[in-house]
This record gives sequence, structure tokens and C-alpha cells, in this order.
Amino acid sequence: MIPLPELEGISSRLIELHRSEVPESAREAAKLALLHNLVVAFAARDVRVTGEPHASRATEDTSGTGRRLRDGYRAPVHAALLSNSLLMGARAQHDEHPASVAHYGSVIIPGLLALIDSNALDVTPHDAGGRVLNAMAVGYQAGAALAKAVGPHSTPRGFRPTGLFGPFAGATASSLARGADAVELRQALAFALSSASSLTQVWRDGSDEWRFQTAFAARAGFESAEIAAAGATGATHALEGSSGFARAFGQLDGSELEAVSAQVLPNLDRFWTVEELLLKPYPVCAINQSAVLRALSLVERFDINPLAVERVEVSLAPSDASYPGIDWAGEPRSLAQAMMSLPHAMATALVERTIEYEHLMPPYHPLVGDLARRVSIIADPAICDDHAAIVRLRLRSGETIGTIEPASVPRSWEATSELMHRLSPYHRLSEQAISRLVAAVRGLDGDAGLPQFVAALYTDHR
Repeated sequence: MIPLPELEGISSRLIELHRSEVPESAREAAKLALLHNLVVAFAARDVRVTGEPHASRATEDTSGTGRRLRDGYRAPVHAALLSNSLLMGARAQHDEHPASVAHYGSVIIPGLLALIDSNALDVTPHDAGGRVLNAMAVGYQAGAALAKAVGPHSTPRGFRPTGLFGPFAGATASSLARGADAVELRQALAFALSSASSLTQVWRDGSDEWRFQTAFAARAGFESAEIAAAGATGATHALEGSSGFARAFGQLDGSELEAVSAQVLPNLDRFWTVEELLLKPYPVCAINQSAVLRALSLVERFDINPLAVERVEVSLAPSDASYPGIDWAGEPRSLAQAMMSLPHAMATALVERTIEYEHLMPPYHPLVGDLARRVSIIADPAICDDHAAIVRLRLRSGETIGTIEPASVPRSWEATSELMHRLSPYHRLSEQAISRLVAAVRGLDGDAGLPQFVAALYTDHR
């Protein structure tokens, strides 16, 4: 018997998950991720991204079917989607799935907002918000299932995970929210696999592609769903074929190709990805977040003067320690280098006692450069948790203080609420607007959830 194409089984399973198997815990995690990505987007409304006006121009024409989070203006749906994805990533604070090293939220959510704005959801009014949350959760699940299978082979070759696996996640979420059946979803997934791209050389060169890689992935996922809905067909063996995705990006062949491709379907049933997200408290690379939190806690506990620090040692999982751009120790020449550099992040945290977006751009505090050159990154095979870190500060007095166990970034409504209030100088939302937004997101799966959410999203933030 000839085995079924991998996408056939995957699409059928995704439909089943969306219809009836998303647990309450995953819905709640999706709400938290949604709120986080919206908060960092609103906080970035004053950030100007070079090239964005050419990619996401707004219009006063009310016939446009999408709305920009930046200002509430209507724009052509694809332009609004691109703008919203760029905004979510503008501060480098969007969510990340550590095992994938990918930012699915800023890929999935803009597509779902576009469908909401254009009234293209296939839902009944009383369950509209719940179906959106289900589509969101299953979109994360699809992206991570693909990433866990192919990522170990593609990322070392220079392919950036968000651009590679994001379209698959976005196409899943948008197709399911549209009401696609298994056949239509399969076609959308094939188109998404053909649209995959992105290189990590951006982190070594410190260039600007990183902003657009995520936004292009969001657009590709959304458009893949649209194209499939219009009846276009995608390659049957787009995933596991001899010229398919796994072969092309993972450089796999023979039995290895079959084994890796066959992992995607069972990966869909291993944990709920949306419950494993890192919601970034600071505007730096996800790999740097835990180390920064550990450094800030040591500063607060021991009231450390940065002049007293002789060396900083940060132990990471080997895959984190070797990720492009993490080890940049010189003065950053661009926002991308500042955001990725663990030495710069650690020095900034110790000197400024926080990290905000303005700390990623010159002029830097005069102590930061010298201290950054005294940060050592240690690849520790004993650290298994993605993006966890152990921090040790060796003081000029000869004393060493630090953390003992690796720790990850906390994920909770309380942590997100703290972030919202810390970012209030940037998003400038009133306490009332914050309360309405939080209530609207938490009640999204209620009977009046979606209209309440739309009102809180746009009415308060023009």
C-alpha cells in the first residue's frame, strides 16, 4: 500500500483539534499570548520602521477591509496585516516558542485580526471568540510540530525558524478560522510550505531584514489560506516529497527524510505549544531574557554597583550559546546587534537596572561597552530548558554571587499586567483602557466576546 501524503494526515488532525480538542488551559494561554502581543504592539506605535510605509501604506478609503493597530486607520487588508505584524515585532518583544525559536504570535494574530475586520470568520456570533482562540492555539501547534521535526536540521544551515515555519502556522490558523475543510487546509499548507524563507545571516550582519521576515511570514500564511479558499491546488507531497520542504530545507534524503517528515503528525499531540511560550518582558532576543531577569534580580537583592563587577559569566544551553548574534561583544552597530547581543544586554541590565527600547540605540552609557567586553558565554550541556540561564557575577573583591539553578521567564496574567504598567509611558493607555482591554481578552470566548474585543481594540486607542 502506498502511504498517504503527510499533509493529508496532518490537515485532518488539525481539523479535529480545532473542532473539539483544544483544552481550556490552551485557550487561556492563547488569551495571554494575544494580550501580550497587543500590549507590545501598542507600546511600539511611536517606533518608525524603515521601509514600512512602502509595505503597509494606510488609506482613508473606508472600503479597505483591515485596520492598523498603530492608529486604527483602515487599509487594504494585506497592508494592514503587514503593518500589524511589524508593530508586534517592532520592539523585539513579541512572543517566542523556545523549542522552535520562532515568533508565531506576530505571524498568526495579524491574520486573525484581518479576518475579524473583514467579517470573514466562519463562526456563529455566540462562539466567534472561542473559535478564534481555538484557531490561534492550533496554529501555534502546527508551526511547532513542523519546527520540532525539521528545525534541528534547517536552523544550523542558516534558515531562520520564524520565516520557515511561521507561514505553516499562519495558514493553519487563518484557514481554520475561515472554516476550511481538510482538503482546503491541505492546499493552504502546501502553499505555506512553498512560501517559506528567511536567513539568520541578518543577526551576524546586524541588518534590517529581521523585522520584515516575520511580517512576510504573516502575509504568506494569510495569503496561503486565501488562495486555497479560492480553489487553487498545492503539491500533494509538499512536505515529504523528494523535492519537498523537508528535503530542501533540512538537506535530508532517503530514510532520514521519511523519518523526519513522519514526525510532524505525532508532534501535533505532544504538549500544547501555546502553553510553552516565552512572553518577553524586555526588548531583547528571547535567548537573553532569562539571563537578564537573573541579573536584575541579583542587582536588586545585593544592590550591586556595576563598577564592582570584574566579570559576568552566563551559562546557556549549547544551542542557545551558538545562535547567531548572541556572542556579539563590541559596541552594537545597529538595533539588530544590540537586540541580539547577550553581552550588551547583561551590561545594560547591570548599569541601567532595566532594559528599555532606548537602551538598544546609541548613545550608550559609558560603562556598558567596557562591561560588555567582560561577559563570558558558557555552553553548558547540563542546561536542557530552552532559553534558561545561570548567571554568576565575579566581583573585584573576589566574591562571586549568582544563581545556582537555571530558571525560565515567568508566564502569567500577573507578569503581563506588570509589563503593561511598566510600558505605560510607551503605549500611553489609560487605566480604564487597560482594564477594558484585559477584560475583553479574558472574556473573548464569552457570548459577547468578539464585539467587546473589537471595541476595546480600536475604540480606546486611536
